[in-house]
Amino acid sequence: MIGICFGHQLIAHSLGGKTEKMNPDEYCMYIGKEEITLNDSFYEIPAVKQVMKEFGVENTKFMSPLILNAVH
Repeated sequence: MIGICFGHQLIAHSLGGKTEKMNPDEYCMYIGKEEITLNDSFYEIPAVKQVMKEFGVENTKFMSPLILNAVH
């Protein structure tokens, strides 16, 4: 599961966390792509190994960098 900005807020709320409104004087909006480089330890996480096994993924080179759409 990954959450960037608003997605992270949704995850926080679903797990019982709290978020607050941004100060209007500090407001700026960004819409674009986020590039995330996955390191080797990511692929050692048991849940990641399980998903890769279920989907028959053996080569991880195509998964990094991970490019996601983002709204901040």
